[in-house]
Amino acid sequence: MSLTFSEFHAHVYFTEETQSHAEELYTRISIAFPDVHRGKFHLRPVGPHPSWMFTMSFDDTIFQNVTLWLMEHLNGLSSLVHPVSGDDLKDHTQHAIWFGKQLDLYLDKL
Repeated sequence: MSLTFSEFHAHVYFTEETQSHAEELYTRISIAFPDVHRGKFHLRPVGPHPSWMFTMSFDDTIFQNVTLWLMEHLNGLSSLVHPVSGDDLKDHTQHAIWFGKQLDLYLDKL
């Protein structure tokens, strides 16, 4: 069986010490990718995410460009990229791609 994903999220994680870099990245994303929807800039853990973060939403037509851009610009931040398939547990685990340090998600919150 072949899976086809058309929508994706990227979560970019940061701390108080790396917040200014995350804010710069958040702004640069909107310039580099006008079709990417930027979510809220969270200064607290939200849902299954154990760290401060922001989310981006995008579709499969720009998946490669967005993920390659993240790989180049994270500069020490971590990012989780996953499809939005309707199965949150699989999306955040089995179908997830990590850049940087992989964080332990609170999977019981999915």
